[in-house]
Amino acid sequence: MPVSNRPLPSSSLAAAPSSISSIAPILFRRGGVAIPAAPGKGFDFLTLLSRTTGYVVIAGSMLFKLPQAARIFRKKSAAGLSSSMYILETIGIAMSLAFSIRNAFPFSTYGETVFIVLQNVVIMAGISLYSDEPSPPILALSLLLASLFFAYTISPLAPMLLVSILQTVSIPLLNFSRVPQLLLNYRNKSTGELAPSTLILQAVGNVARIFTTMVQLQNTLYLLSCVAAFIFNGALVAQYYLYRDRAPMKDA
Repeated sequence: MPVSNRPLPSSSLAAAPSSISSIAPILFRRGGVAIPAAPGKGFDFLTLLSRTTGYVVIAGSMLFKLPQAARIFRKKSAAGLSSSMYILETIGIAMSLAFSIRNAFPFSTYGETVFIVLQNVVIMAGISLYSDEPSPPILALSLLLASLFFAYTISPLAPMLLVSILQTVSIPLLNFSRVPQLLLNYRNKSTGELAPSTLILQAVGNVARIFTTMVQLQNTLYLLSCVAAFIFNGALVAQYYLYRDRAPMKDA
């Protein structure tokens, strides 16, 4: 929907109730541009539902990859897991996270990415330990360099143009991150040690994020990222149910 940049008439501002003034700082952001929320719509039902959904997703994200991590360390095996998927996914999420932070998006619209990155690091450590791919020193050095670059992108030193480009790049990167795992599953006709509960929760979380993005952000780049993530995560769920009779382990 096109947004007018014309200032509101002073008479309209004067007529606005005090309750509206109290929520005026609440902003929607589109493409990195702050858009004041329309008077009277700051806390409508959809917005309230969206924010509640967002915080539910964040709460769930604190644990939803732990079944995968626990499975690796419990079985002392990373069979059938693609390290490339977790590496590319972590990089793509970090790019998207920087975009959200720099645009001051509400934490309820992206907070789960913080916990996903941390859990991915644990999973990558497990893959590195039990498959030596990548080797622990290379993984540690890569994480250090990535952390330094991330710190730069969320600081005022990094131009917003660069951050926006990284967000654009993160969309195909996050999609491509699933391809190595999808191909590995197809080649093995098995999902290996992939935890089904984590796969399902990822897809459910993507659906929730599509909803919160449409209601709260109305940001095309971010919405495309969420939709694409759902499609690829949904494909992983489909593969699990297709190959589960031949998977080494059926339980999460």
